[in-house]
Amino acid sequence: MSDTMEQTVFYKMRYTPMRDFLRGQITARMDLRRPLEEANLAPSIKQLIQRVVSRTRLWRLEKLDVMYELIDHFTQGIASGASPEQLIKAFGDESQASTLIRRSKRRNRPLPWQVLRIACWPMAALLVFYIGFAVYFFAGQPSPRVNYVAIINQAIEKTPLKERAWPMYRRALLGLGAVQRQPASSPPFEAQPGWKQWPQLLEFVKHHPSELEAIREGASRPALGFVFGAGGSGYDAELWPPEQKPPVIDPVAGQELTTVRLPSLWSLRAITAVLAADATLAREAHDGKRLLRDMNSILGLSKQVGENAPLLCELVSLSIYDAALDQIERTLREDPALIESKDWMTLANRLSAPKVAGDLITIEWERMWFDDMLQRSFTDDGSGNGRVTPQSMFLPQPKNIWLKKVVKPAEGLLSTSRQRLAKEYTQLSDRAAANLKLPSRDTDWSSFQDDLMQSRISMRALISLNAALISMPDYQRLQETAERYLGRRDGLVAGIALEVFRREHGKYPEDLNVLVPQLLPDVPADRITGNPVRYRLVDARPLVYSVGADRKDDGGRPTAKREAAANWDAKPVPMPDGDWLLYPTLK
Repeated sequence: MSDTMEQTVFYKMRYTPMRDFLRGQITARMDLRRPLEEANLAPSIKQLIQRVVSRTRLWRLEKLDVMYELIDHFTQGIASGASPEQLIKAFGDESQASTLIRRSKRRNRPLPWQVLRIACWPMAALLVFYIGFAVYFFAGQPSPRVNYVAIINQAIEKTPLKERAWPMYRRALLGLGAVQRQPASSPPFEAQPGWKQWPQLLEFVKHHPSELEAIREGASRPALGFVFGAGGSGYDAELWPPEQKPPVIDPVAGQELTTVRLPSLWSLRAITAVLAADATLAREAHDGKRLLRDMNSILGLSKQVGENAPLLCELVSLSIYDAALDQIERTLREDPALIESKDWMTLANRLSAPKVAGDLITIEWERMWFDDMLQRSFTDDGSGNGRVTPQSMFLPQPKNIWLKKVVKPAEGLLSTSRQRLAKEYTQLSDRAAANLKLPSRDTDWSSFQDDLMQSRISMRALISLNAALISMPDYQRLQETAERYLGRRDGLVAGIALEVFRREHGKYPEDLNVLVPQLLPDVPADRITGNPVRYRLVDARPLVYSVGADRKDDGGRPTAKREAAANWDAKPVPMPDGDWLLYPTLK
């Protein structure tokens, strides 16, 4: 090698080990060609050394040590009088020599390298296994066989058109301008008595008698008749300008139930607000027949929206039911004479139909939702079992395609089987449904929550299939919400019976038992304790109440927060002091 080449900085830096750099030295001692060039050996021996060193496949500094050792070995042989040919012959097989040298040098490497080398084999085996499982995982495909949207619509479409409410509501909504996105010219349909916009809504309702009549007619029909799916009522372009085209649906598997559009909450709120506003106008006009129709219409709408419906619609149904209770209570307190006694009793009987939360909240749609997700997320072996697939709706979907390919198999490896997940969910949902059919005071939600958490842990759902169980609704809270509405309803039914008794006898009774069985089948049970609700006269007006969370009769004195006493926890912190007022509830 030329002196010029040796003196260049690039050359020196290229062949200087890092340890020399760290010491501030540029030695260029890693150049394997220089020792051979400087050695006083025959070309054949130099070529042999070069081949052997190359075949060892060692680190560069290790090769340098081997080269110096071989140069020293052959130099000593030449000095002893042996010829190059004799030394080469005595050296033996080059390949075998390279292998022995490699083994010797590797045994002398540092301990951390030895540990890492041993660890690499299981890591390599694990990598091979993971790659194999990834191929197996991505080969899995779901095979949905049940079209749940078609099943739901089949029952709806069996209902004759003249018995469906939605066509009438649709006509009214178009006339009212109550579309999915509220136009600037539309009235504030969320307005309530006492709100600044309430007079505007009352004035608006006066000018839409035909739409109001269409709503009343629709509310008198037995079924809502809202058709679900891509070709159903949710994609009504005239009523709701489409933001996107309806999805293309597989004729066998149908549409995913989680993507189905439900009735617009804004539209249902508009219908309820119109009926409530007209009920107010009817009271002001002392028009009892019209008022009764409006109150019955709100109750009818509530039943239609919540019957055999998704949980979200059932919650909307509860809010509509509460709006009906508002109008009934206002009428009973402000001008009960507008309604005849027989009509009051008919209304009370209608109100009394639901007994427990399970009559207002069901979980059938949630079961179908889960079963649909299951069939679109797992393979099907024909016997109710299968493995999770890349299309799983239970697993998170990374946006990065490469991250998806790397992470997805790990999620599939950690996930549970289709059969076990279905079994766990069915057991938990059955227990929830059984609790909803009981009064809150008789339920055991604490053990349900413990078992739910244990199921998540035992199935490793916190890592893989968390959506299946973590997304299970808080049925305990939903039940307590429904029970609060039913408790208010109990007080209102008792208030109606008290009003009818007063008409017949000129005064209120001293005890609710007097109303049984002519006006009440029995005294409503306190939903907190199970004992009869409490009743007393305050300023010659009836007061019906529950003893509330503290289980202590405070004489109808309300808590600081009006609904705080409606608590089924035997030891709430802090304990609300006061009773739960059931009638009257409006200020």
